[in-house]
Amino acid sequence: MKIDVSRIPYEEVERVAAGACLEVMNIARVGKRIVLECAEPRPLAFSLEPIVF
Repeated sequence: MKIDVSRIPYEEVERVAAGACLEVMNIARVGKRIVLECAEPRPLAFSLEPIVF
């Protein structure tokens, strides 16, 4: 997913990415635009021991 953040002040970019729960993979300059390449965070994988009665 790519998000154009050209019109957002630089200080707000991190807050926007964190608020959207996105993982920023790369920050690219495309001409005069600044684009964040983002991915949805991977869910944490865990396992539970079976409960035996």
